[in-house]
Amino acid sequence: MTAASLTSRLPASGDELSITVTGEPRTIYDWSEDRCEDEFIPDSPARAFRRADGQIALIATHRKNWMMVGDTFQSLKPVCHTIFDSSRIKNTEGLFWIQATYTRDGTHVVALVSNDQRNLVIEQGCDASEADDACWLNKIANARSTNMGESFALEQGPNRYVAQVANSYPDNASHRYGMFTTSNIFEHNKKFYFLSWGQGEGKMDPGNCLFRSDDPLDVEGWRGWDGEHFRIDMRLGKGVCRPITGLPAPVRSVSYLAFKGIWIATYPARLALNSEKTGVPAFYYSTSRDLIKWTPPERITRAPLKPRELNDDEVWAFPSIIDTSSGSHNFDTIDDPTTAILTYTKHHLRNGVGTMRRDLVYLPLRIQ
Repeated sequence: MTAASLTSRLPASGDELSITVTGEPRTIYDWSEDRCEDEFIPDSPARAFRRADGQIALIATHRKNWMMVGDTFQSLKPVCHTIFDSSRIKNTEGLFWIQATYTRDGTHVVALVSNDQRNLVIEQGCDASEADDACWLNKIANARSTNMGESFALEQGPNRYVAQVANSYPDNASHRYGMFTTSNIFEHNKKFYFLSWGQGEGKMDPGNCLFRSDDPLDVEGWRGWDGEHFRIDMRLGKGVCRPITGLPAPVRSVSYLAFKGIWIATYPARLALNSEKTGVPAFYYSTSRDLIKWTPPERITRAPLKPRELNDDEVWAFPSIIDTSSGSHNFDTIDDPTTAILTYTKHHLRNGVGTMRRDLVYLPLRIQ
């Protein structure tokens, strides 16, 4: 599959912005050749940070969380040990995927972690036959590293969670329930933010909630937007945030484009733009100047988001824009629009069925 066959003929535009794919897909991580273990697969959006030893760390991970390290993005190689293996955690806690990281010094790193508790809910007697996503309870947890990301440990006690809609799966629920994904953590005017997709029938409408903190290293500090201010504490599953309007799908990355003074949110979706009569599976973006009001979606590139869609052999997931020459320790800014890339996971299929073979791939971009 070529970029030319998937990319819109015209550059996507929004808020005086255009994003154009400038080349063919290139591989960062080839599972067939580069893996240390079979479960070292890219199963989350790519996140990068600069370590204290000067190297770049990139995490795009699975429940057996792993990391790549290199002097440059071109030299990234997997570190052949798990940095947080949730399959070894007692079965009372579920499985964990690192979704976002932040570091100030390259040594101490905090992480937002998606905690999937569906198996636990089913073991407790929930009937999962009612719907494909029935019995799925999910929360966003805190984890921390003190050794440049070489290993992470979950926070203990009441600070275990950043956000949850409920502590347990409600008896009357019939679909997935909780907070599921996060964007990267990003900074603006000495405040820190992330977006998290949540839903809870009867309690919370589906959507992306915006969270803010004065210091992401202070795990107690995250508060959700309530429509007027950042004052919703969701650590114990009591209050619920108000989703931001204008973002129709789980946001996978947010980057600040300094020379335009705008934020770019990236997400996968099936949307009909302009005169289109049916939704087109693709990677999209929206822009904002205040993180609250967002422009209508624009398409970056068509993408097969499910089996036998646009392509019989691949499914694409987890789009994330990263400027490889960003001046930020956490790669949350686009400082050179000619060195930005769109990373994503390419899931190889066999006869339309998923396999373990998943590669981390990128498309070069030009942002104007």
